[in-house]
Amino acid sequence: MLKIIGSVCVLFGCSALGFYFVSQMKKRLQELSFLRKLLFFMEGEIRHGLKSLPEIMIAMKQKCSGEWALFFQIVGRRMLEERNEPLAVIWKNAMLEALQVSSLSREQKKEWEELGNNLGYLDREMQLVLLQISQEHFGDFIEEERERYKKHARLYQTLGVMSGIFLVVILI
Repeated sequence: MLKIIGSVCVLFGCSALGFYFVSQMKKRLQELSFLRKLLFFMEGEIRHGLKSLPEIMIAMKQKCSGEWALFFQIVGRRMLEERNEPLAVIWKNAMLEALQVSSLSREQKKEWEELGNNLGYLDREMQLVLLQISQEHFGDFIEEERERYKKHARLYQTLGVMSGIFLVVILI
């Protein structure tokens, strides 16, 4: 009886691990699409809204939830409070505080950090160009993640189930 319960637990655990990896890939893809939409919103706010960058960050908080709402809240609040601290430092500190649970890859987080390093001290037109370049980069990330998802999603699920079966056979 214990062997059966243990076998079911091993099979379920390995299968769940495969499905977890697929859900992380899907979450990353959704997060990248969301960030790209936020970049379009930021571009529109800068181009037509004629708001200051701290006001835009506070407005971005309203469009988000979870860690991204916290990120934009931190950035907007610190930009209003601390006039002497550069946006790059505020941006990086907010990333360290709020985006620990983000599913973005290291490269994608680096690109987001680069946006913060270059945003804010340039004139309006250069900020718009920078946002367009970031949109293109995040579009490339989205395409890469879609390809990776198509290639690996079924593989991870199958591998999780098959490794569970393999371990059950070896343990019994």
